[in-house]
Amino acid sequence: MKTKSLLLLNSTLLLLLYGMIWVASNYPVYLEAFYSNSIYPLLFEVRSLYFNLFPFSLGDITYAVIFLSILYWIKTTNWKNCFLNLLRFVTGILLLLLWFQLSWGLNYYRQPIFKKKELKPYSDEDLTDISRFFALESNRLHLQLSKGDSLPVQLNGSKKETIKRLETSPSQYKIEGKAKISLYSLPLSYMGFTGYLNPFTLEAQVNGRMPKINLLLTTAHEMAHQQGYAAENEANFMGFLHCYQHPALDIQYAAALFGFRYTYNELYKANPTVAREILCSLYPGILKNFKASSDFWQKHKNPLEPLFKKSYDRYLKINNQRLGIQSYNAVVSLLITYFKVEANKPLSEK
Repeated sequence: MKTKSLLLLNSTLLLLLYGMIWVASNYPVYLEAFYSNSIYPLLFEVRSLYFNLFPFSLGDITYAVIFLSILYWIKTTNWKNCFLNLLRFVTGILLLLLWFQLSWGLNYYRQPIFKKKELKPYSDEDLTDISRFFALESNRLHLQLSKGDSLPVQLNGSKKETIKRLETSPSQYKIEGKAKISLYSLPLSYMGFTGYLNPFTLEAQVNGRMPKINLLLTTAHEMAHQQGYAAENEANFMGFLHCYQHPALDIQYAAALFGFRYTYNELYKANPTVAREILCSLYPGILKNFKASSDFWQKHKNPLEPLFKKSYDRYLKINNQRLGIQSYNAVVSLLITYFKVEANKPLSEK
């Protein structure tokens, strides 16, 4: 393709991308109705029929093929006409961006789970109450799962079996989806990531190396992404509900630990003394479950991890998530709103 044709094509693709994002940003009600609740579910179902046939991630393999193809293209291309080749490269990038938005990315602009009038700023008292609530829930479930309060909870079965239990859950907040253990679990561990959704194949990948107690919420989180909940706080929230309402006590326990970890971290910023007091109320076995997770990530800590996190933070901010990587922590607002508004009962009475 000649230079003028490529310039025209790239200009058209840029206008199409800009127009698509502008409409999605300014008319979220229509996006919700026509894309998130109509077109996207159909895209997901059609793709699932094919990609679910494979026990491994075709998306992971596709990334490797694309990367190797780019290297081969760079090596074999005649670079005498550098500008023309640069235009071809830009065309490829723009086509991928268009595919990304149509395939899944437009969900970043959908309406939030709770309306703004419902999602009010929470007080320190709310934060203290919900932290205590999750501490009590963790202790209650730990007593039913462990032989002693000083022993950590151990999940039975393989990691694949653990994932399967979530996929076939009869939970009230069922999330339809299927997760796979990523072929890149080792690199993900060193990058500090628990999993990701491939926006092109819509396969949910989880880090198969992390402790099983962490695998549960990560799997539910990525399955929530498959349902079109793109915002990280909302995927966290829907994943929590899926596990918290699960009939299996060990999955409920994992959800309680998840809730405690996020609410405790926020409370510690506001009132370290009260936060430490609540932490001391946890059974030693629960602390050992937390330590197993902490030891895993500490083992894989490396100097490049902050760079990966910063890049992901930038990616989220570009895609309409103002808080960037901190949007994961915004799940605390959703949890407090749910237990106070949806459950219609003060946290102190739970």
